[in-house]
Amino acid sequence: MSSRFKTALITGVPYGLFMGLMFGLTNRSWIAGLILGVISGVAFGLMMAWFMQWLQGRCLRKPITLPGEHIISQGAANHFRGIEAVGGWLFLTDRRLFFYSHDFNVQNHQLSIPRNEILQAEPCRTLGIVPNGLRIKTSDRVEQFVVQDRQSWLRHLAFSLI
Repeated sequence: MSSRFKTALITGVPYGLFMGLMFGLTNRSWIAGLILGVISGVAFGLMMAWFMQWLQGRCLRKPITLPGEHIISQGAANHFRGIEAVGGWLFLTDRRLFFYSHDFNVQNHQLSIPRNEILQAEPCRTLGIVPNGLRIKTSDRVEQFVVQDRQSWLRHLAFSLI
């Protein structure tokens, strides 16, 4: 399955279900809710797929340099800071897990976790339902990310924990 289609599906279906429920409740018509939910889900999913592709192209055109580090994995990600899922780019190098946010966030930041401080990497669900989360535990904190192909991230991180 292509990553664009997967992104559209993972973002569009929950959004469409929620909006369909809201439309159905406010209009007191489940038929209208269903129709508007499908339309809004498809539109939102397509917009998110386009945005992820655009972000990936933008980040790859303006690559960040990590002198002296070998990049093992990288990709678009969201880092949860409070209630905001801060969008940006996540790297796993031979030395650390490194996140930097793009400019379209309220809480722009960078996060660096040395690999020797990572005690556990495990899958989690975003909003309790979407299976695209990655939870990183250290001795003093827990960080949560939304990533594409989290199984690949988990394999790379599990290898580094051995």
